[in-house]
Amino acid sequence: MEVEIDAPRERVWAKLTDFAGFPQWNPFITHLSGELAVAARLSTTYSFPDGGETRLHPEIVVLHPPRELRWRSRWWLPSMLSVEYFWLLAETRGGATRFAQGENLSGLAVKYLGQRHTRMARGMVAMNQALKRRAESAR
Repeated sequence: MEVEIDAPRERVWAKLTDFAGFPQWNPFITHLSGELAVAARLSTTYSFPDGGETRLHPEIVVLHPPRELRWRSRWWLPSMLSVEYFWLLAETRGGATRFAQGENLSGLAVKYLGQRHTRMARGMVAMNQALKRRAESAR
């Protein structure tokens, strides 16, 4: 899921990495805490637009401020289910930021996830729009 935000990449990154502020603005990731460092464990709560939540404790696997953050969760064995969630921030020619988020799924259990993809996509769209409003209003 992508959105163009009329704000500098550093401002968008600052909003994304202010984990304590997530409950005030983020309708999708309603809780995120932990150290922002490779190999650190995070505590996350994903709240879905149609109800329900998922709590995970992923590990940060890539951190390149202010352009990329990736974390990974695994269930049982990596061959069963591995989910890598990512944020990518790119500068546009006009000084805006293109923000993309998504996830890469692998493992034997992927085919059993059912409506999870739709729920995640709806949550990402809601978060993208909320981030856009938050970053653009911080001028």
